[in-house]
Amino acid sequence: MIRLERMQSPPELFKSFLNLEKLKMGEDPDAFPAEGTDEEKGAWRKGHGVPDKSEDYLKDFTLADGLVIGEADKPLINEFLTTMHGENANPRTVQAAVNAYYKIQDKLIQDRAAKDETDKTAARDALRDEMGKDFSRHMVAAYDLLQSAPEGILDALEGARLADGTRLNNNPNILRWLAKTALEMNPAATVVPGRG
Repeated sequence: MIRLERMQSPPELFKSFLNLEKLKMGEDPDAFPAEGTDEEKGAWRKGHGVPDKSEDYLKDFTLADGLVIGEADKPLINEFLTTMHGENANPRTVQAAVNAYYKIQDKLIQDRAAKDETDKTAARDALRDEMGKDFSRHMVAAYDLLQSAPEGILDALEGARLADGTRLNNNPNILRWLAKTALEMNPAATVVPGRG
């Protein structure tokens, strides 16, 4: 009854009824005027809190945990904002999505670092069991071989990952091959006290 009292005329009552019918059918009774004028589109956006420009989604917005959008991420984030603006997305939803993206990224980085440590320990343990007392000598020889690589190659090798995501230098087969190759090149390689 209260709703009926707010209606000022029969046309308003009919419009309200049509909106309810549209909602029931999954339609937005106040849909964006895609075929409207720029003024109508601007008025709709303003009425729904959608910014005029995609970059305005991030006005007065800070990422969780004090993070900032890095230079490398800006093209990706700008493309996302442009897409969301094209959909006339609510700013709170867009900002929540950007925060979720960085939260997921952070978790992936932490998970990868934890897996790297696990892989490193597993590889070293397997080789230590296999090589016994020669383990340190073999690993130092492998490391020395890597250190002799031309500039830039060492960084590339240390940062490389296999198809399964394992770091190259955490793979027992790679380490075994490096040690074998290094010792073939320098059979007299020894472990200097304090190295390892």
